[in-house]
Amino acid sequence: MELNQMQRLIDTLTQAENLRTNAKIGDEAGQFPKKAADALESEVKAASAAARVKDQESALYEEAADRLEKAIQAFVKAEKKEGPKKTLLQGVVLKGWEEGQEGTDTLFIRGKVVNFRDGKADVPKDQADELRKAGYIE
Repeated sequence: MELNQMQRLIDTLTQAENLRTNAKIGDEAGQFPKKAADALESEVKAASAAARVKDQESALYEEAADRLEKAIQAFVKAEKKEGPKKTLLQGVVLKGWEEGQEGTDTLFIRGKVVNFRDGKADVPKDQADELRKAGYIE
């Protein structure tokens, strides 16, 4: 039984070291925070020390492997995700709306509502393209 737990510990150490080697540390999307990398490094050191001691009880290898697996999971979970995409708006003007004219107008196009004030609206680029294609804006 000790050999199985020892092998599990070695396999988990290999996984952690590969993960650590290939991880980019930083604050950008797809990178890992330094704090998470430091926590993983600490658990790798502790697990390495446990693996170097031969003829330990199986439970000690198992405990070291369990702790390292939890550290790996926490590290992977800490990866910076891509933030919400910013929608760039485009200013559009209704066709036939004369400068100085005041009022509001509402268009419904493909299940979306576009409100114009004084003939102008700010809409996402794809919606502006739809309005232009439909002939509503200049």
